[in-house]
Amino acid sequence: MHLDLHGCTVADAIHLVRRCLQEGTRYARTRLSVITGYSTTTGSEVSTIKSELTKALETGAFGDLTSGHFWSRDGGQCVIALPIRGNVRRDRIRLRDVMPR
Repeated sequence: MHLDLHGCTVADAIHLVRRCLQEGTRYARTRLSVITGYSTTTGSEVSTIKSELTKALETGAFGDLTSGHFWSRDGGQCVIALPIRGNVRRDRIRLRDVMPR
């Protein structure tokens, strides 16, 4: 799975990562590739998507939805390993699965 967070706010980005991890686990995917890009901050926000994602991964904020991660050499992409569970579903995970109305 791939998730590009360009143009997202920090809060939206972390929410999208969590939802993709949940759906990825449900679909028995093995990894989520996240492109962080530059975050869109508002007001007094000083954190970036990359810093908040790193903090969430290192503090276990995603619980048992992850089993490891690593950053690309240039630091713009993070690959998150998902624990293997259930039967693999071959159909695509769509935006409506991640952000239901």
